Amino acid sequence: MVVKLNLEWLTGADASEPLIVTDDHVVIFLSSVPAWKYHTVRPLP
Repeated sequence: MVVKLNLEWLTGADASEPLIVTDDHVVIFLSSVPAWKYHTVRPLP
């Protein structure tokens, strides 16, 4: 599956609530917290 999103709103997102987008393996590939990018939400099996 491919999803195309306009991410211009991300730079103006409310900083009080972090935002993450993960893949099926819970790897964060988009985040409002740059340090979280390309990390996992939970340990991989």
